[in-house]
Amino acid sequence: MTERIILKGNDVISMEQHKSLTHNPTSKVHEIREEMDRFIDSERKAWFHSAVKCEVLLARGGGWMKGKVRFVCEFIPDEKPVPKKKQQLQQELPPGEPPSPLDDLREQLNS
Repeated sequence: MTERIILKGNDVISMEQHKSLTHNPTSKVHEIREEMDRFIDSERKAWFHSAVKCEVLLARGGGWMKGKVRFVCEFIPDEKPVPKKKQQLQQELPPGEPPSPLDDLREQLNS
């Protein structure tokens, strides 16, 4: 399963301009939220900024649960991102030298 990344306000999204809520090919997440705010009344803005108290009944069972619900901007990469430590190890290798098969094990032990 691919890791999901919750985007923050200053993260930048690039997409086809005609699909963008801001009508720009690149937008920060906070700019997209601001654009959404223009279409949503003040009572419902909490869905996107904080959270709204509610109860949820999950299909898998367990009964009603009290809590809060909010919408987030989620990014699902096509490929699993390479951890920064692994990138650094790969960059430190002399040119032409393949990465060690033990790099993954070292990464797990150092985590």
